[in-house]
Amino acid sequence: MRTKFIKIALALILTGCGATKIPVEVEYAPNLNTTGIKRIAVMPFEGSGNYALAALSATSQTEKIIGGMENITLVDAAEINRLQNMGQSIEGKVDALLIGRITSANYNNEPPSSSSYKDKEGKIHWNTSCRTCTSVGYSYTLMRTKDGSFMGPISRIGTYCWTNFKNEPPDLFCHSSPDYSTAVAKAIFYIPRDLAPYKLKEERAFAEDKSGDSKIKDRMKKALSQVKEKKYELALDTYLGIYEQFKSVAAAENASIVYEVLGDTESALKIMQRAFEETNSPDAKPIIERLSEVLENKAKITESHKIEVEGK
Repeated sequence: MRTKFIKIALALILTGCGATKIPVEVEYAPNLNTTGIKRIAVMPFEGSGNYALAALSATSQTEKIIGGMENITLVDAAEINRLQNMGQSIEGKVDALLIGRITSANYNNEPPSSSSYKDKEGKIHWNTSCRTCTSVGYSYTLMRTKDGSFMGPISRIGTYCWTNFKNEPPDLFCHSSPDYSTAVAKAIFYIPRDLAPYKLKEERAFAEDKSGDSKIKDRMKKALSQVKEKKYELALDTYLGIYEQFKSVAAAENASIVYEVLGDTESALKIMQRAFEETNSPDAKPIIERLSEVLENKAKITESHKIEVEGK
């Protein structure tokens, strides 16, 4: 059932209104240089007074997120505290400490919005809505235990808003309790991307040639049909042939997309660099920058893995 749904979704992407698009999986390096970090302890988030509840939630939810990551082992913070209190080294137990604090925790009950009407018997019926927003801000750093160096800080804010409806006359204010837990979940959602490589599905839109040449238009249409039929190698040959004959930057761009689909980002960058050198078209520059960034991320991930393997 799930496979069928994915196929239907892909078909809609390829044949929907506007430019034809196709999903491409792109891998990104983590936001922090976590090379060599495999064991992390989440120290209790700092936060007192009005921030205490958000701090407790941030600590437990961050532990759950890190504990669920494939390449990182969560170390019990209580054990780290025990060793530190005894004056013992923690380097053999953990590679880094995640040290966080709550920087803000607010909620706001907005004035109610209401409407009413009278039925045939003259009875008044009310429709009242009350909107409440909770926001939590946090900041954290990673401390390497081997040398005491810090990475970060990274700061984010999570906001969660919801609306309650009631069939009653409006009060002067809405009365809802803050939902710090959901706001915290939104704030810390991206922590795994700070710590480990991650993949995202991104859409690439196929370009249209704007020269008005009917020969190019017909061949571009043929290549796009091959893409929709998932005949990617044939489509690539068609796009490259169009570029060779007509120097169409749109054909080069589409060839780069097909290269990405086939997992060959290096060739995708090369065809766009060549197109820019030979046509000096400004349309090629943002694509070159994007592909260069993708390759830089790949290089970072490869180098990090190499260092970790050599360090074992």
